[in-house]
Amino acid sequence: MTEPTVTPLEPVTEDRRRAVAVVAHPDDLKFDAAAAVARRTAPGKRVVCW
Repeated sequence: MTEPTVTPLEPVTEDRRRAVAVVAHPDDLKFDAAAAVARRTAPGKRVVCW
């Protein structure tokens, strides 16, 4: 059996102005994605957590 080929992901650009964070539990955002949300909101971009 051959190994599947893995295509690397392209980096996300910082030129987007809005983002949505969807999580299963309210605490998931605090522990799992806090750094990513902070990075997006620091330059004044809008992030909606749902």
